Amino acid sequence: LIDEFQDINPLQYRALKKLTAKGSVIFAVGDDDQAIYGFRGTNPLILKEFAKDYKADVIKLETNYRCPGILVSKALKMVGDNRERFGKNLKAKEQGGLFNIEVYETRDIQYRVLAEKIKNIVHDNPEDEVGILFRTNSYLQCAACILRRQGVRFNLKQRTGKLNDRDAVKDVIAYIKTAKGLYIRDGEILAERAWLCRIVNKPNRYISSVSMKGNVRIKGKNYINLCETKAFYENNQEEFGKKVAKNINTLIKDLLFIGEVNIKNGINFTLRKVGLWEYIREKYCHDMNDFFEYEDIMNLLMKEASTEEDVDKWEKSMFDYGEGFNDSNVKVNLSTVHGAKGLEYDRVFIPDCNEKVFPKGVMPDDKTVEEERRIFYVGMTRAKKELGLMYVTGTPSRPRFKSRFLRDL
Repeated sequence: LIDEFQDINPLQYRALKKLTAKGSVIFAVGDDDQAIYGFRGTNPLILKEFAKDYKADVIKLETNYRCPGILVSKALKMVGDNRERFGKNLKAKEQGGLFNIEVYETRDIQYRVLAEKIKNIVHDNPEDEVGILFRTNSYLQCAACILRRQGVRFNLKQRTGKLNDRDAVKDVIAYIKTAKGLYIRDGEILAERAWLCRIVNKPNRYISSVSMKGNVRIKGKNYINLCETKAFYENNQEEFGKKVAKNINTLIKDLLFIGEVNIKNGINFTLRKVGLWEYIREKYCHDMNDFFEYEDIMNLLMKEASTEEDVDKWEKSMFDYGEGFNDSNVKVNLSTVHGAKGLEYDRVFIPDCNEKVFPKGVMPDDKTVEEERRIFYVGMTRAKKELGLMYVTGTPSRPRFKSRFLRDL
């Protein structure tokens, strides 16, 4: 007996053939429409190979006991566009169900409306399990930040990390903390070493660690005297030294400005004027998908910083959702679709149903599209009562496009 046969990879199939070379009775159970581990080498076509190689009888279980009628028909219609699959005529055990596709201008609006929906469900139907499913961890992390700040309690069904685990976000935080923590005395400007060392050459200012060796202890923390660092290069008669001293002078002015303005404007200034955004693009964005993802994250940081003046409170409110509340009394669950496979919820919401998000990235071939479509199918079929799909149109300057998987639904 082989269960979850759709998750088999070619190497495992060859091993199976070796093990059964002298003849065996094999009973394999699987659903090719739920083969979603292509990154591990799984291939749903092996199910067809198995049927052919072993002259197997194919028994189709075509009654869905989880999803109501409308959800089964919608999910089957969507995944039916895949060509490399066993044809199925699924029927629901129960009819009815709720299905909605909702459109919003921006992700921020989408998540805030979703937060209100969840609050209403928790109030009106406290026993209902709710699943909010995402294609990737990064979109889950963004949603978790907003939902938490909107007062929605949730559990995380998998370890997802947090937005501030990302180096680009750490860089933004370091700039704000460096600027807000400047210590000025007797005309000297001191910056906390822990934060300054992270951003001093982002973008590259050619400031060496040798020039920042001196430590000043203030309230148990190590500080670097930026004026001394600048003097280190000013005393260098070469043109390069003068250039670096000028860079340090500009950095001091930038940090002083960031320290005076609110966090939102500080982030914007850091990204656009200081040059951190160009650094992020070059260092962390390997393609346009990464660019759009980081652009969304930076916009989220600025949006959520607009109501905060204290940097520590902002950081805590944005990122301190840990691994979720993990409370058995909390019925709201955040997960990627992969993390939710095998699970079920009374109500499922899938936000960000946009091209380049779900399906993820550029689709180089039909095989990739079909894998993404199967992932979407798994997400849809987690719902027992209600399924809500959401996408955004974007703004005139940054339009977004509805996922191909929503067509004809």
